[in-house]
Amino acid sequence: MKKRMLAIFLGFALLNITCVHVHGTPQADHHLWEAAKSGNVTQVTQALKEGANANVSDKEGMPAFILACAFGHTHIVKILLTAGADANATFKTKGTTALMAASQKGHLDIVKDLLAAGANVNLADVTGRTALMYACEQNHENIVPLLLGANANVNVATQDGATPLMAASVRGNVNIIKLLLKAGANLDTSNKQGSTALIFASQYKRTEAVKALLEAGANVNAKGIEDTTALLVASTFGSPDIVKILLDAGANVNAAEQHGKTSLITASARGYTPIVHMLINSGANVNAANDKGVTALMGASFGGYEAIVKMLIHAKADVNASDQDGVTALIYATLGKHVNVVDSLIKAGADVNARSKEGNTALKMARQKKYTEIVKLLQQAGAKR
Repeated sequence: MKKRMLAIFLGFALLNITCVHVHGTPQADHHLWEAAKSGNVTQVTQALKEGANANVSDKEGMPAFILACAFGHTHIVKILLTAGADANATFKTKGTTALMAASQKGHLDIVKDLLAAGANVNLADVTGRTALMYACEQNHENIVPLLLGANANVNVATQDGATPLMAASVRGNVNIIKLLLKAGANLDTSNKQGSTALIFASQYKRTEAVKALLEAGANVNAKGIEDTTALLVASTFGSPDIVKILLDAGANVNAAEQHGKTSLITASARGYTPIVHMLINSGANVNAANDKGVTALMGASFGGYEAIVKMLIHAKADVNASDQDGVTALIYATLGKHVNVVDSLIKAGADVNARSKEGNTALKMARQKKYTEIVKLLQQAGAKR
């Protein structure tokens, strides 16, 4: 499996290689290529004695030298470099270099050897990834400083706009984040979807990374795709610790994404009670509605989150607000068959006879679905239709 995944990274199928594009003695080149792949030092040495070219590639253009670097065959890498292997050897189909392969797989000594041999640290593959990007994506914090020390571009971006800092933030590696920031990484750069390192760290629940980015001055209210903020992301993915950190850092508690959804609406609909509590205490508008008119109370009622419903009611949420279709929280709770929520809403003054635009009331829906306990509650509260 490990070799198969490496093959995918390098862009070739290890098991389908049947012939070698030769540059020197055909048989010697073939033996060298196979030996470099398998890690057979003796065969590599013998093939070179027989006139094999240290820069031999297979018929697809994959250099034997890259294979040795990718598989971590350190001694063979040294032998091939001495024999004239190109430190910037590239698999041209994918743009993969020896340095990228070694950095991606975490082979520290090989990275050192390649840099000492003059490998270009800023070459990029067809996706725009450099050796630094690969090292950050794979969490190799021992390789990152080597690449930075060799003047790797800390703000290089892939084709979709991702940077090494974003990759490190996804991983949550604070040591790498600090190394990148010290080297001049831009904090608030966004990818093509508008997401920043802080938004990524919040999405992947990387608490310490969020702290490090904020301490370095990251914009807590930066907006990503569809105007999503770090707070909205943390509220969506249920990260109470990160929500608190963001709120303490001045996050706009009432920021809404493109469709009008706020952090409170999201957290309420997903049943994240601790987050809802924090948002309300931080001044969240309990009656904010998205572009379909849905409020936090409606979402919590439909989901059956009684504690959140009570919390919102206590915070003066409008129990009789309706969405664009005229559906109220009481009707939502009825549709969800949440008896306790229906009871809480009735006690809070919900209109038991409120009718949607389609003419549906809570009682009508409860009767249709044969929710007898809810029917009884509604009738006792004065529902007539």
